[in-house]
Amino acid sequence: MKKIVCVFFVCFCLLFFCYENSVRSNVVADESEVAFDFMPLFPFVISPDRRGSITDISSWNESPAGKDGFIRIKDGHFVNDKGRVLFFGTNICYSACFPDKDQAAITAARLASFGFNCVRLHHMDETEIWGGNNAKSLTKIDPVQLDKLDYFIHQLKQHGIYVNINLHVTRKMDKRNGFLDADKRPMADKGLDNFYPPFIELQKKFARDLLLHFNPYTKTTYSNEPAVAMIEINNENSVIVQWGWGGKILKLPEPYSTDFIKRWNDFLIQKYKTTANLKKAWHCADELPGEEMLVSGKSRYRIESSKWEIEKDDVAVCEKISDGEIMKINVQKTGKQSWHPQLVVYGLTFDKEKTYTFTIKIRANKPSRLFFVARKGYGDWKIISRPHGEINVDTQWKKVTLKFTVEQSDTRCRFDISGFNENEYEIAETSLRSGGKIGELHDKQTLENRTIPIIPPHESTFHQIATDDFCEFLSDIEEKYWLQMYTFLKDELKVHSPISGTQAGYGLRYIQAKLDYIDAHSYWNHPEFPNNDWSRTNWMIKNTSIVREARNSTFLTDLASLRVYGKPFVVSEFDSPFPNQYTAEALPLLSAFGRFQGWDGFFHFAYSHNKDNFNVTKIINHFDIAGNTVKLAHLAACAAIFRRGDVEEGKIPIRGSLTKQQEMEIFKRERHTWNSNFSGIGIDRRIAMTNPVAIDLTGGATTEILKLKNGKIDTYFANNRNFYFDYRNENEEGFGVNTKNTFLYTGFCNNKSEQELTTITGKGGIKFIFTKPTRLGWKTISMVSMNGNGFDPSANEGKPIRVLLTATGLSQNTGMQIKNFDDNKITLGNRWGESPVLCEGIPFDVYFQKAKLIHCFPLDENGNRRNQIKSTGNHAELNPKYKTVWYEIIAE
Repeated sequence: MKKIVCVFFVCFCLLFFCYENSVRSNVVADESEVAFDFMPLFPFVISPDRRGSITDISSWNESPAGKDGFIRIKDGHFVNDKGRVLFFGTNICYSACFPDKDQAAITAARLASFGFNCVRLHHMDETEIWGGNNAKSLTKIDPVQLDKLDYFIHQLKQHGIYVNINLHVTRKMDKRNGFLDADKRPMADKGLDNFYPPFIELQKKFARDLLLHFNPYTKTTYSNEPAVAMIEINNENSVIVQWGWGGKILKLPEPYSTDFIKRWNDFLIQKYKTTANLKKAWHCADELPGEEMLVSGKSRYRIESSKWEIEKDDVAVCEKISDGEIMKINVQKTGKQSWHPQLVVYGLTFDKEKTYTFTIKIRANKPSRLFFVARKGYGDWKIISRPHGEINVDTQWKKVTLKFTVEQSDTRCRFDISGFNENEYEIAETSLRSGGKIGELHDKQTLENRTIPIIPPHESTFHQIATDDFCEFLSDIEEKYWLQMYTFLKDELKVHSPISGTQAGYGLRYIQAKLDYIDAHSYWNHPEFPNNDWSRTNWMIKNTSIVREARNSTFLTDLASLRVYGKPFVVSEFDSPFPNQYTAEALPLLSAFGRFQGWDGFFHFAYSHNKDNFNVTKIINHFDIAGNTVKLAHLAACAAIFRRGDVEEGKIPIRGSLTKQQEMEIFKRERHTWNSNFSGIGIDRRIAMTNPVAIDLTGGATTEILKLKNGKIDTYFANNRNFYFDYRNENEEGFGVNTKNTFLYTGFCNNKSEQELTTITGKGGIKFIFTKPTRLGWKTISMVSMNGNGFDPSANEGKPIRVLLTATGLSQNTGMQIKNFDDNKITLGNRWGESPVLCEGIPFDVYFQKAKLIHCFPLDENGNRRNQIKSTGNHAELNPKYKTVWYEIIAE
């Protein structure tokens, strides 16, 4: 059966590759390459008021939002009285959630004009809803701010826009309400608010005060408001994450620390009753150390006699130098995969019945995080150590001892150190032996005194069983918290709207699946802050394309496999942040991919973080779309693809089994839940490039998982033929959507010279010929049949077809200055530039081969027609001289 599936897939790819409506071909006009002088970038800032133009798609919203009844769940999707509902949304943050009344109506109209039918109200709980930075209390909603919020939601509803209400995002209690040491607690009290009773009660109070509040403009409470599409309890919040990723929950001040330790000991008392039972179960002992495993000859620690070898791919640049006392690892460039380069010792034997002690003394030029695992040295290279080791390396010498067990005995194993970044490391000592002191408890650390210490996620001397117990304790905390909050909202507050807890990956999926829907967040090349989080000046971002990297990246595929079969799935935050120069590709690509995957909501992050920045004329930060011309310009295509369904949902999803037991095993082994996806359960993640996918928590799974061929695949085709990823030619990677009513191409076609011609064709006789190169050798083209009548006038009873064509390339602020680093990273520092936004014009010819005549109009910033372009029959030549990113075309 597997062979039949493989043969069928290969044949299907070949047939579809030849399909005339999806052909992409290169024709070389002249073998010589010539230099090309690009036309200057031109200012183009999309207007907030485009009413009545072809770019205004507010008519796609049914007003008021909620007129067809409450959003509810049927067959794993959101529905109302009319049927299935898909949400294409954006985020509004901080003060932008509280616009003045004249702003509220204008902003709601503008959001509707771009095709948004849902707004996620995010970060409103930090200070704004309490009255701003100088609020006297963080527990009493400010009536003036609440009135602004009420009116804004009313205006959104009137424009056919639902809301997604976030209850806790960034509020952090402080001395204003009697809570001290705010600076010593996790950001926004994340994790801590999963178990500390006063914080849980304050969450309930805010929910009660907000959701039972009567909005005088909509004439209902938010608990009974059909325009509330969904409610999120606690954004990116998990006690598991606060433990396993950075160990912040280990450093709580009083009284939080005592409360946490007491809960831990109460959990252990229920399980073990006495300290003696616990010590026996945890293998607390001082075992005789075994023979040293990491050196050759008699020397115990000397680096020159160690067995360490560097393993790297053809991209990584790294050297190992040893002077007999210190081994230096100089990493100049990392590899294609995150684990290259790595230090490896081969030929080891591990025994399932033994506990092992690994010791390392290390420092680095800059802080780093390294990972340690034992694995099979052959076959599937399975990791057999539990838990996976991890240490934080500092600039000062640090000696760390880790304990681990192995899942199976084997004589052909290896021990790896990975995670090296571009850095210089010094190692003065390594040791690996069986035995040693395991889980030593002091005399005063007893269950009877409730003083058993917290088990750290890393650098622990306790046996794996102790770590397993702590993982179970944390999962117990989370399950009780989320179900308590859900029950409170549903039973006490009588909330009608679907409710989620937090995002998949933050905590355990099987717990989140007990609520109404699954939510997720994902970013392509999120900004990095080397020293100070969210520094405006000290940051960098990777400047790479999703299209180019998708074949080798887990970005798309791991996101897709966060979906839970039988539950609505919402991506409530996604962005390719500025100044990534390929950012225009992101929203159209994810709209198509998400619609094909069967997602129920897709939200860009964000529209605006400040009510004073709704109508900006430059790009002001990494995320805000207001003022970002190339993102705004393609929104009509995104809405058509996702909301209107121009890309169809793929065939029955391939399901991977992930039971509660399996997910807990991943958590116990890795001390986090990031890998509770297809990669984590051993399914080829590339399947999501061609098929809808989902995790099945019931233990059910697709009987025959589609097997893709090993190695590189040149082209991925959606199983419903609606889109493709093209990797046939290096440096000419592309992604295309080809449906009756929407055409999209984003990629690197024609990146050499104006002598090379590239032709791309689409359904309804559409053809593009790109005759000249662009600055990045890259472009994004979208085209939408606005009335949903396709691109062929002859198939529309002879009636004209109205089309919006958008073409974008490089875009930047005036005077913006980019600084380049290694590994494709860039920064602007504080050189963000000024207004207006500048754009690149894309030169190409467009043909409507089934039309007799086309009329083509460049559009201005308001979406209004400029002078008509002279066309020849069904062909028009589009040129940067028109200084626009979009065109209106009438095909007859």
